Amino acid sequence: RRMKCGMGFCGHCQINNVYVCLDGPVFNYEELSKLKETEV
Repeated sequence: RRMKCGMGFCGHCQINNVYVCLDGPVFNYEELSKLKETEV
């Protein structure tokens, strides 16, 4: 996914309840395995 605003306003980077622009963009395997839309 691409980030549009980078501040959590637009919701474009939201996966479940996680905003990649605010909570990431780097995640460990445990965090990624909990997200339904990711394939790890």
